[in-house]
Amino acid sequence: MEDKLELINRQALRMAREVADDTGSLLAGNICNSNLYHPDHPERNEEIKAMFKEMIEWSLDYNVDYIIGETFMHLGEAMLALEAIKEYGKGVPSVITLATYRVNTENEQATMSDGVLVTEACKKLEDAGADVVGLNCSRDPAAMIQIMREVRKVCKGYLAAVPVPLRTTDKEPTFLTITDPSTGKYLYPDDLEVKSCSRKDIEEFGKACQELAIQYVGICCGNRPAYTRALCESLGRKPPASRFSKDMSKSALFGDNPNIKKDEVEENLKLFHSKL
Repeated sequence: MEDKLELINRQALRMAREVADDTGSLLAGNICNSNLYHPDHPERNEEIKAMFKEMIEWSLDYNVDYIIGETFMHLGEAMLALEAIKEYGKGVPSVITLATYRVNTENEQATMSDGVLVTEACKKLEDAGADVVGLNCSRDPAAMIQIMREVRKVCKGYLAAVPVPLRTTDKEPTFLTITDPSTGKYLYPDDLEVKSCSRKDIEEFGKACQELAIQYVGICCGNRPAYTRALCESLGRKPPASRFSKDMSKSALFGDNPNIKKDEVEENLKLFHSKL
């Protein structure tokens, strides 16, 4: 669909522009990893930067408020993206987020695919003029917060954290490597629900972001409306969807609503526990 690439991008920007105008929200343009970058092939860099330029210019036609450069596995490509935003973005702010799929075996710190520590990569991007730096994708909320604690020690500006809502582990540190506990088979891409985060996981992530003064937060691959609502509420927001949040006071088993007959509740609880 190469011949429809610009059309698809412009349609997406137009739709997002309409939503942003209707809701008073910010509108972001977006560029991401090209899958062409390789540190051993610098001759590709100009082609990659030209791709970024094209997408940035489409975004500017719709008056975006900022541009996201995301899911970069190499610091080198993230730097190319930042250079392109600064050169062609006409002054719009930049958010650069990295995806880390590796761990340094010597110090067990998260690293980029070109061997640079994530903390060092974020600091270099911040020093190079990125308005917001941080992580997106690959890791679950708890693991990402651990990395962001180290990033906060070296970066003093605005930070971003946008994890996947899927439970990763030290053994399976990214959502691409998660396996089914029953079969041992990889869950990516169609069966990841087996390792979905709970809403409580998302709430704890939101609270941790506040503690670390991480201002730019969200949820990456696998997001769903209930997660977004839980994240918003953990940050003290009340989005319209909060009207759907649970109200346990009305529960027939656990509620304390005065309309619930307490004797029946106690009997139901006894029956419920006896069946366990």
